[in-house]
Amino acid sequence: MTVAISATGLWTPSDSITNAELVASFNTYVERFNAENAGAIEAGAVKALQPSSVEFIEKASGIKHRFVMDKAGRSMSAAWSRAFRSAQTNSFR
Repeated sequence: MTVAISATGLWTPSDSITNAELVASFNTYVERFNAENAGAIEAGAVKALQPSSVEFIEKASGIKHRFVMDKAGRSMSAAWSRAFRSAQTNSFR
């Protein structure tokens, strides 16, 4: 069986996540991880995580925002259903 990408760019999800949103979420995780592992970090058994920044992500990846299926975090089946309905509505007939 051969797999091939036959088309791209026909549909773009309406939701997107900015680098600022991504950094805020990641840095919240970093703070939580470091707090939960404070003893092990102090003992040298675990390395503390470092926060990120919008500038780092943009410099490292060139990406300013990314499109996502469902920014609200609902189930993927609901997101796929919305995408499918949207694609049907916007398709060439």
